[in-house]
Amino acid sequence: MATFNDVLSLPVHQLLISLRQELCSKLNIPIEDVELSMGMSTDFQHAIEVGSTNVRIGSTIFGERDYTKKPSSDKTPREIKDKLENLTVQEH
Repeated sequence: MATFNDVLSLPVHQLLISLRQELCSKLNIPIEDVELSMGMSTDFQHAIEVGSTNVRIGSTIFGERDYTKKPSSDKTPREIKDKLENLTVQEH
């Protein structure tokens, strides 16, 4: 859950932190056993500062996605579905 507006980032992160604390308290789970995934390439540093245990930084590592590229498969969705339905396991 991320926002692109740094001003909104703090309340979103604080809400998730509160919900994690409430969940752990109600279920009697140690807080360190529950991951808190918040923060992306644009706000991961702030997310870590406020308690995130998991961040998503793919754009920082791999660059921005190119949504203009078409899928490389030349098969139709039906052909793919048929192949998946007929998969078998073979020993080698």
